[in-house]
Amino acid sequence: MTENIENIVHAAQGQGPSPDFVARLRAQIVAETEGSGSVANGGGRVRTADALPNSLGTVVDEPDDDTALVIELGPGRRDKNDFIEVRNPTQRGAQLLAVAAVVAVVFIGMWVILSFNEPDPEEVDTVDTPTPTTEVSDSNQNRGAAPLTADNTVFEPGTHRIDTLGTAFTFSVEEMAGVLVNSNGVVSITDLSSDSADDRTITFRRTPFLPHPSAPTAVVDQTTGWPATDLVGWLEATGDEIMAGEPTATTLGGFDATFVELEFPCPVENCVAPATPSQGNQPVFNEGSLYRLGVVDQGPEDPIVVVVAIDDVAEAAWFDEADALLSSLSFEAIEPNPVKRALAGLAELAVFDGVLLDLPEAVVIVEPFGGFARIFPPQIGGDVEFLTRPLDTNGVEVTTVDGLLQLLGDEAVVVTELDTSDIGGVEARVFEVASGPFPNIVLKARTADLARTEFGWESPELGHLWVIEHPSRGLLIVSAEALAGPGAVEPLRQWTDGLLRTLEFRER
Repeated sequence: MTENIENIVHAAQGQGPSPDFVARLRAQIVAETEGSGSVANGGGRVRTADALPNSLGTVVDEPDDDTALVIELGPGRRDKNDFIEVRNPTQRGAQLLAVAAVVAVVFIGMWVILSFNEPDPEEVDTVDTPTPTTEVSDSNQNRGAAPLTADNTVFEPGTHRIDTLGTAFTFSVEEMAGVLVNSNGVVSITDLSSDSADDRTITFRRTPFLPHPSAPTAVVDQTTGWPATDLVGWLEATGDEIMAGEPTATTLGGFDATFVELEFPCPVENCVAPATPSQGNQPVFNEGSLYRLGVVDQGPEDPIVVVVAIDDVAEAAWFDEADALLSSLSFEAIEPNPVKRALAGLAELAVFDGVLLDLPEAVVIVEPFGGFARIFPPQIGGDVEFLTRPLDTNGVEVTTVDGLLQLLGDEAVVVTELDTSDIGGVEARVFEVASGPFPNIVLKARTADLARTEFGWESPELGHLWVIEHPSRGLLIVSAEALAGPGAVEPLRQWTDGLLRTLEFRER
């Protein structure tokens, strides 16, 4: 199977199609494949899961949550920056779905055929800057929008809502599309047949910086990055390696925005963008690609940087599809950036009803909502998560360490208790944890998460837990998960243990 098809298959491991869609698809497959035997040796197993890949976010009921179509071709992709996401539905002990493998294989084939519709280069015209909406929406008006809270997800035509950027937004599409990144302040919506970060993608980043104009195709350096709010100044400072149009003042989703068209000529015979959409550890721009860059004003908060990308001029007609999506986009009330960089020293987190931590070095902190936080220690290859007063998957608050251990035992998680530790003057029980490569959702961070079975907290594949039965704040959990393999387990444990010894509970 080609890399392009494998990428699409990974992207299919998200929200499943609706029952009506499956029924129509099944009928079409039977009609088109009867007697052909062309997929008799399909290489994947068809499975469904009680939980599908997701990240924590606002959730509403969806009528089609019961149906999921997932193709398993091997271990799913794992990104150390994925935010509280179920790792891969094919990696869990999920119940089998009684759907023939032929449905899965033909579905992927149809996906590629229907989505990959390249224009004739001779018919490509220059496209205009997006014409978005001009009114900020009321969040109450968006309760019917289907939430998109997962990475590697395909979504059907309709109106959808994303809150990964802090400031939530809704948008509408008339054809199936995919979202490949949806965590840690980055959202990348893509054509279903896209095979690179710049192959027909719309990427939203909640960031205060653009790359330095002297190195526009380098990874953004937080210490030397150019203020994203000064797009005009950035354009004036860039070199001849960028071909730029005139910046245009407009609005997007109800907020003032500035857009500009950019082209980064390829200095060699062939330039190839990264295979996955850009996150913090990849460049925003790549040589050989064409862009529409927009900066959306968020007042005193960090702006939203919008990058619409193609990697071939022959695909320029796809900008029209991007325009249609952006024209339907509507932002809700401005919220802070959920991702922030904190320097060494004291840092205050809202988690655990308010705590102070003495950070040993600069770190990235993600606080998407009250009661949960995540810290990325540098140079270790892991993350540290804080969870306050968790619920079980039935919505019952877990109030004791023994109750948590029972839930972990039900999932066959191997737990070894270590010596206790003092955290903020309260005794914490400490455990070494090995959940294996296929952990299930164990806890929910908030009541809204109960509406989506794929949405919640998993125990670490390899790592440690610090658990406190606080006399007034309830059950508090800190988990440290080594994402870079067994060699990172002990360094991460030591780093986390040292951090927790500095924790102070704030007065409420």
